[in-house]
Amino acid sequence: MRAAELFEQCAADVRELNAIMSAEWEWEGPRPSGGGRPSGIGDPTAAQAIANSQRMADLETRREELQGSIAFCGELVDGLRLLMGAEYADVLELLYIDLRTWDYIADYYGRVHGCGRRRIYDYRRAAFDMVDGLGIAHIRMASGIAT
Repeated sequence: MRAAELFEQCAADVRELNAIMSAEWEWEGPRPSGGGRPSGIGDPTAAQAIANSQRMADLETRREELQGSIAFCGELVDGLRLLMGAEYADVLELLYIDLRTWDYIADYYGRVHGCGRRRIYDYRRAAFDMVDGLGIAHIRMASGIAT
């Protein structure tokens, strides 16, 4: 997988993780049935509680998978930071992990570093070229992460 595809997938994973975390945040467990009746197999709230519990377990598993994928991209960003410098790594981190827009990054880099949008595009392209050229394993080793 090429670097551009990897980081695009990372951004999709971040968006999915945000949706899952939002669903977990809004989650309210099943309400007990009225009238003090115990929940049993014939009780529709018990069946709903079981289904909800399974759905939440599935979401938890998926959340852990996504967090691992995003952490992997974070390790690549750390390696790029060491190999190329903060500017290159920061652009990838802001775009694909923090989900910032090009306008936000251009404004930030314009104020802090005095560079324009074209230079930011060049940073991203050079970082992708480094990952594709050296390979993911070498970039991760540079960040001190054993593969």
